[in-house]
Amino acid sequence: MGETDVNEVRLIERARRGDREAFDKLYADYERQVYGFIRARAYDDADTQELAQQTWLAVWQKLPTYHQVRRNFRSFAKYWASIMLLRYYEACGRQRRMELLCSELVARFPDLEREEEIGEVIARLTAHANRSAEEELLVNENEMDLAAVYKDLLLLTFNGSSPPHQLLAFGFAKLLAWAPRKIVAELSEVFVKELEQQLETDYLNISHLPADQVQPCFKKLREQIDQPFCTAVTDLKTRKTYTHLLDRLVGTTTLRDYYTGKTAEQHAADVTQWWDAVKRRVWSAVQGLTQGPLLDLLQKKSEDRLREKAITPVYTSGEHKDEWPSNQRTPRSAGTGRLLCRAPARRPRTRPRSTLR
Repeated sequence: MGETDVNEVRLIERARRGDREAFDKLYADYERQVYGFIRARAYDDADTQELAQQTWLAVWQKLPTYHQVRRNFRSFAKYWASIMLLRYYEACGRQRRMELLCSELVARFPDLEREEEIGEVIARLTAHANRSAEEELLVNENEMDLAAVYKDLLLLTFNGSSPPHQLLAFGFAKLLAWAPRKIVAELSEVFVKELEQQLETDYLNISHLPADQVQPCFKKLREQIDQPFCTAVTDLKTRKTYTHLLDRLVGTTTLRDYYTGKTAEQHAADVTQWWDAVKRRVWSAVQGLTQGPLLDLLQKKSEDRLREKAITPVYTSGEHKDEWPSNQRTPRSAGTGRLLCRAPARRPRTRPRSTLR
């Protein structure tokens, strides 16, 4: 057992005895992996953050049941993330997603069916085993649509006009949930070619999406990395900013070569600007779509928003009917003279939100 493993065992034992400082260290070590595991399966960032909080609360509460021989701590944390996801899918009515995740869990942990948390879910799944052929076809179609949306979004992101260093910043910040400061501290001196390999590998590992769906999306980026900067980057403003890199192979550069600031804080700001630039280009490309599952999803979301806004307002005396507080997404009572509104109960989402939000 290596020194790292020994230290982790000690941290786990301390955390099991109620040591919050030890648990905070375990959280810091595995938070990114657990978040990425959930983000690849949840429907938006807000749901991901909520599920991650529920997961770590469950991990803390269930630490006394942790058994190192049965699974390592990372698997233990992902197990509880999966339980939270199963409950989430059930609330959203995503039967097929529940079945796939249950199958994955049982394959990883053969004794899992004996555990109370998942036993109840499996029992409910069994109760739905006699779906009609029409119902089964509809469920499968929904899952295929979801996979197609993810693929469309990855293709739009990594096959657009964004320079390689900006795409890598976007990938680590948005797909792997790295903070800009962490990117600066740990990745600034790593060659771009190695960063691309790390990004692709880590995203496959935490998302568990099929390799034949993910790898083609990174093909253009891999090709750009093997080219001179002047060939790989077509944007004139970017080329003018980095004239000292024009003859360099992109893969032999590092992120430090692209920083415009001098301090670590300025470097982190550069990283933030890079991934935000990618996001803006992607949304511009999305708005130009004429067909495809991603466009279908956006149109449905637009229709859902219109339905959400179709709320009958109740006005206080003397209030103008067109007033709508600009700083509130859901109108609330805020005292005399403000708009009051009866909003419908929030229903579970049945479609994923974009990873770019």
